[in-house]
Amino acid sequence: RGAARGTLHKYSAFFKTVGPKEQGVILRALSSVTSSGNGGAVDNTVSTTGGAGYVQVTRTSGLTILDTIIQHSSDDITYAALFTWNTSALLRYVDRQTTTGVIERYTRAHWDMTPATGYTRFFLGLVRT
Repeated sequence: RGAARGTLHKYSAFFKTVGPKEQGVILRALSSVTSSGNGGAVDNTVSTTGGAGYVQVTRTSGLTILDTIIQHSSDDITYAALFTWNTSALLRYVDRQTTTGVIERYTRAHWDMTPATGYTRFFLGLVRT
């Protein structure tokens, strides 16, 4: 049966990975922002050791500096940087950073934009090992 425009279709697929498979949490879904800010806290219930942070910037406009940061906290009050990316005025950027240190119980996305009138679209994710 052929596919027809405007109708529902079903598709089955199998994917094979090359290298390690990681599963984590999205701290900031790919979306647009026009000012600096914080994402909501993600509670892992306990601290863990080791992990990786992911960033994907798909668009910037009018910015000279864009700092995307994954922060962590033991109490959900005081946060410190866990992973930091300074993507400056790059239009597109993707990277993965790792740590063997402690990742505290709470994590969140944080971003700083200069000047405050710019625009960006990005994603931040975290994998705990």
